[in-house]
Amino acid sequence: MLRGLSIDGNPPSANSLAGVRFLSGGELIVERSDIGGFANATNGSGINFNPSTSAKLVVRDTTIHNNGSTLAAAPGDAQASGGGIMIRPQSGRADVVLDNVRVVNGPNFGIIADGSGGTIQASIRNSVVSGFTGNGIWAFGGTNAVNVTLDNVSVSGNKQIGLLAQGANAQIRTSDSTITGNATGMQGSGGGAIVSFGDNRNYGNVVNGAPNSSVPKQ
Repeated sequence: MLRGLSIDGNPPSANSLAGVRFLSGGELIVERSDIGGFANATNGSGINFNPSTSAKLVVRDTTIHNNGSTLAAAPGDAQASGGGIMIRPQSGRADVVLDNVRVVNGPNFGIIADGSGGTIQASIRNSVVSGFTGNGIWAFGGTNAVNVTLDNVSVSGNKQIGLLAQGANAQIRTSDSTITGNATGMQGSGGGAIVSFGDNRNYGNVVNGAPNSSVPKQ
C-alpha cells in the first residue's frame, strides 16, 4: 500500500518512466497521495498498472496531475506510451477501483483501459478527468473485454474525446456524470459502445456525440 505520499517527477529533463509502476503482485493500493510531473518525452505516466498476471488496482483520495507522454498519441492509437493512469494487463484480468481521484492536465490521455493483453473490469466514481491534449477516459478492447463503469464522474476540457470506447468488447457504462468542454463528448467506435443509464449531462462539447444505447435504472 502507498499512502500519504507526494511523488514528484520534476524537472522534466530528469523524469523517470512513471510515478508508480506495477508489473507483478496481487494488488496495488494508492491512497491520499499526489503524483505529478512525469511527462517523459515518450512514456511518462502517473500510474502505469501493467501486471503480468491477474491483479487489483485501488486508488482513493488521490490527485494525479501533469503526467503523460509529450509525444502525443494520434487519434485511435491506444498504444500511446504515456498518460495519467494506464491500465494495461499483460494477461489475466485487471480489477480496478478509482474513488475520489482527480486526474488532471497532461499532454496525452487521462485514463486508458487497454485490453490488448488481458480483461479489464474498472469502476470510477466521484472523480474528475480534465485538461488533457488527448482523450479523457479511453476503453480499448479487442480480443479481451474491457468494461469501465462511471458513477458521478466529471470529464471536461479534453482536446479529443471525453469518453471513447474503441474496438470490439470495449464498453463504457455511465451514470450521473458530466461530460462537457471536450472536442467530442462521447463516442463508440470499431464495435465499442457507450451505455448510458439516462441521467448524464453531456453538453457544451464542440460535438456532443451520443451513447450507443441506454438502459433504465432499476
